[in-house]
Amino acid sequence: RHVDFMRKLVFTNPKPIPCERGAGRAVHVKTLVNLLNHYRDFIRERNAYYLDPNIIRPLTKAKQLSFAEIAGLVKLDFFVSHFWGFAFSRFVSAIQSHAE
Repeated sequence: RHVDFMRKLVFTNPKPIPCERGAGRAVHVKTLVNLLNHYRDFIRERNAYYLDPNIIRPLTKAKQLSFAEIAGLVKLDFFVSHFWGFAFSRFVSAIQSHAE
């Protein structure tokens, strides 16, 4: 499953580059939705404490880059801080609502 999702990420961002932490290192809401949809049966109502070791780190390990760098950097319109203990599906739903 990780291989399939990495193919999607490579298609949209074939040459990921490292960048400094900050406003230029963000993830687009569509990427969050795609991540949730691809892994929904694993994520269920789990939170980022599950996502990090089981999904995000395996996806980013080979390139030693952040998920944002691999997914394709976007400039922020809004910064959203979030609690890792909140269900990821609910977080994505809230971000989607705000984006609309």
